[in-house]
Amino acid sequence: RIELTAQVLIVLLQGSALSDQSLLPDNILRGALLFLCENRDRFRVWWSTQATVRVLEVLLAARERLHLDQPSLAPARVLLNGQELPARDLGPADRQGILTAAIPVSALKDGSNALEMEFPGAGGALVQWTADYFVPWTQEELDRRTVSNEDLTFAVRYEPTRLRLGESVRCRVRIGRSERSWGMLIAEIGLPPGAEVDRASLDAQKAVYRYEVAPDRVTAYVWPLAGEYGFEFTFRPRYPEQAVAPASRLFDYYNPEASLNLAPVAFQVE
Repeated sequence: RIELTAQVLIVLLQGSALSDQSLLPDNILRGALLFLCENRDRFRVWWSTQATVRVLEVLLAARERLHLDQPSLAPARVLLNGQELPARDLGPADRQGILTAAIPVSALKDGSNALEMEFPGAGGALVQWTADYFVPWTQEELDRRTVSNEDLTFAVRYEPTRLRLGESVRCRVRIGRSERSWGMLIAEIGLPPGAEVDRASLDAQKAVYRYEVAPDRVTAYVWPLAGEYGFEFTFRPRYPEQAVAPASRLFDYYNPEASLNLAPVAFQVE
């Protein structure tokens, strides 16, 4: 939706410049730009490289059309449930206008909390809130090795999880998708600390379009058709340890919020 909206805006902006500005009235353009800006991810870009490039092209073209100027970074008041946060809890805005507010847990109440910003002077401002929080895994989630929704299925199995130093672990990944789902999928498979991945076992998986190995995970880029799909690889722990591999995750390249998550898995290496 983001990429297509940006592409349509580019065409309409070009048409308006060449012929009739009524092809894209200013109020429609502003509403579309607001839609794009509201759908940034937590890193203030648009999920994929291609979508980000398309949106930036639109913003540059619209800046000339709407005569948008860089707003001044005037200090703002931040209110939580109607009470202004002390200035000591607010960090200074950086060159990108990013303002950090440290909100103590004691200031929050059960249920909904209202967070507001007030800007002095005339004009408008675009604000994006980003919050970090953690929810503990339930025992049912820790025991579950297969998760699914209406479009995707994801399963990761490690064999074995109790082993001796020098032995290898076989990791089997299963992915299922419905006929409604399409596009590239990204699978992040958690690894215990110090795991040495057998890259040859990954190279042998012809259906894996591309992969990356990091210290704590293997990231596989796959493009499966409808139905069941699978791949596997092996790795070997380097140290005796009792450790936990990070959670595994499957998500759509163009829609990362539509994801499936599997709980961390404990390993014991003697």
